[in-house]
Amino acid sequence: MRFTADLGLLPQMLCYICEQARQRGVSAALVSKIELACEEAIVNIVSYAFPQQKGEIEISFSQQGQRFEVIIQDKGRPFNPIESEIDPQFDVAIQERFIGGLGIFLIRKLMDESTYQRVNDTNILRMAIRLDVDHD
Repeated sequence: MRFTADLGLLPQMLCYICEQARQRGVSAALVSKIELACEEAIVNIVSYAFPQQKGEIEISFSQQGQRFEVIIQDKGRPFNPIESEIDPQFDVAIQERFIGGLGIFLIRKLMDESTYQRVNDTNILRMAIRLDVDHD
């Protein structure tokens, strides 16, 4: 499904993602993790991929056995969140931390696998979670 890259549409995008996950038998606990990871990814895309104009975000899904995957695509600025160096600075007071990086850190911690590709001017972020693994 395609959405305009607009933070005002974030609740609709997240509702769509959660509903699709639930329909595929994903547990409530894992749906919450998927929702948070997707929220971080979408906010980054809306905030940074389209600085001068409005764009679109396409959200799709794949499920192979016990592996559920969310695929988020956009034609914005190239950015690979998977290989970006981040330092969430947990040992520094919150007022002294640099802005940014925590969302990417969360995506990496919440999802079992994340990959990024740039194909034909399209950013493709794939975030997968195993349904048959204890995630506590």
